Amino acid sequence: MRFPIGRCLSLTTLSAFSSYLYIRSTHIQRESVCTSNEAWYRSLPFREISRCWSRILSVNIYPRSLRNPIYKLFCRIFDADINECEYGPDQLDYYASFGELFRRNLKPNARPIDKESLIVSPCDGEILDNGLVTSVELLNIVIKGVSYTIKDLFQLNRNEIERLQTKQCKSSLFYACIYLNPGNYHHFHSPAKWKINERRHITGMNK
Repeated sequence: MRFPIGRCLSLTTLSAFSSYLYIRSTHIQRESVCTSNEAWYRSLPFREISRCWSRILSVNIYPRSLRNPIYKLFCRIFDADINECEYGPDQLDYYASFGELFRRNLKPNARPIDKESLIVSPCDGEILDNGLVTSVELLNIVIKGVSYTIKDLFQLNRNEIERLQTKQCKSSLFYACIYLNPGNYHHFHSPAKWKINERRHITGMNK
């Protein structure tokens, strides 16, 4: 009887990965206030998957003649308007990789900005949710199926929460959740004329 080494290795790997996800989700649920489903979702290795995709999308496509048909198929599937690209339908082979296509510039005036508005959208996309922030610690904003409070999303400490709550007594804080699909223009722009006094790197929430 032949020993199915390949099958055993596959089952062992799957079992080890499942155990890893279970232990990790249990730890996440114990360390934060979230449901078991949310903890399981956060335990998935999204950061590693993202890095893997980043490397794949950075690979240059050769021969160059393949780029036009591949990119046009992608744009057709994800409803991307290639006519507004800086390098339009006949010049798509300018983009050496999918990464460059994602980061494409648009033609001048492709996105006219309303100069009379106090605030405009910072990017392309679909507004999934928006509203008034009634509580920094209690209001839940759903992002990709997971609920976050303002406190957790921006990783605020107690002093920052109190400072924000004090400001809320004098003004209103609103939020908007905008979803970019793969075919959207992937640049972000300032939504208003303002002065940035502070910036912060928000680490991945699935860790």
